[in-house]
Amino acid sequence: MAPTLYDYAQAKYPNTNYGTATNTLPGVSLRKLLNTDLAQVERNQALFWERAGNRAVRFGKWKLVSTYRNGNNVELYDIDTDRGENHNVASQNPQVVKQLEELYRKWAKENDVVNYDRIKGQSSFR
Repeated sequence: MAPTLYDYAQAKYPNTNYGTATNTLPGVSLRKLLNTDLAQVERNQALFWERAGNRAVRFGKWKLVSTYRNGNNVELYDIDTDRGENHNVASQNPQVVKQLEELYRKWAKENDVVNYDRIKGQSSFR
């Protein structure tokens, strides 16, 4: 969302914040998609997110999710045929699971994602 908001505001993401260097803003603006009649945008890169130990990867037709409360067991969905994420197909697609988990690990390392077990007692997000 942030790249889209910066794009609409015609603002530049800061390189520093109070003298500390910031990480590069990840993601892409969705402004082009929001200003067209396209139902879906083609992405060359995966989308990642993490919050309070819950994580997900969306790449192509696949979405891999893992919830902290579920012991970080992964679920895989084919979004093209199952937009409601009702049919976990992880066991039928172990290579896709492996690929998406590796993409997530790389993204988490590059973006300094902290293991939730280290901070869960300190966080107000539970």
